[in-house]
Amino acid sequence: MKIAVTYARLRNVIRLKRFMRVVIFFPALSLRFGILTWALLFLVRSVHADDGTWLSNPENNDWNNGSNWSSGTVPGFEDIATFDSSNVTRLTISGLTNNAGIVFNAGADSFTITPSVANEANIVCDGNVENNSGIAQNFVLGPGTFFELFNFPNEPAWVVGSLITFTNQAGGGTVLFEGTSSGGAGTFINQGGSVAGQTGGITQFIGTATAGGSTPINQGATASGAKGGAPSLCNSFRRRATRP
Repeated sequence: MKIAVTYARLRNVIRLKRFMRVVIFFPALSLRFGILTWALLFLVRSVHADDGTWLSNPENNDWNNGSNWSSGTVPGFEDIATFDSSNVTRLTISGLTNNAGIVFNAGADSFTITPSVANEANIVCDGNVENNSGIAQNFVLGPGTFFELFNFPNEPAWVVGSLITFTNQAGGGTVLFEGTSSGGAGTFINQGGSVAGQTGGITQFIGTATAGGSTPINQGATASGAKGGAPSLCNSFRRRATRP
């Protein structure tokens, strides 16, 4: 069974939570994996963190360093990551990150957040990406990294707020929208490839996810044999963030 195979490969707490949600939605799966579900529930609860605010004077620029957050731990899948004024505003992400929302408060500085390791450092958000600062906020997705905004059927349609720009770099930098999530008022720049054979950046809408009122900017390739940046539509519900 495809669903069972997919979730059997989950390798971290974020993926464990998703597994339990799928079990809830599919009773037959619940009977088969009932004991495992209880074990996973215990594990997830044991590592639950807290909502956290990026410190005004953090230890370094690594999102995944708990010492940089007011909670003393990295905000997790049930937590909202919040940003105010700080003397470190260019952040890197060194591992898979999952949050229940990202908020830039009124008076926050302008931040640039960049996953730093292809296929390992990615952002998964089960909540709104809000910008109350009144100034630009930026996410940069390098080759092989992605930002995923998704919601389950029992949740609101999460959106991206205004003055938030995602730059999807050539080589596979990707923003994915799943469920009924929306690009909202965000700006999405899909850069074109610069060497032969290189793919462009991608903004992908899966299932019933929509672009909303967002602004897409698709840049052409700058080298022969390279591909330009582009949006992508996919009808199937494909959980890229749960791939091993």
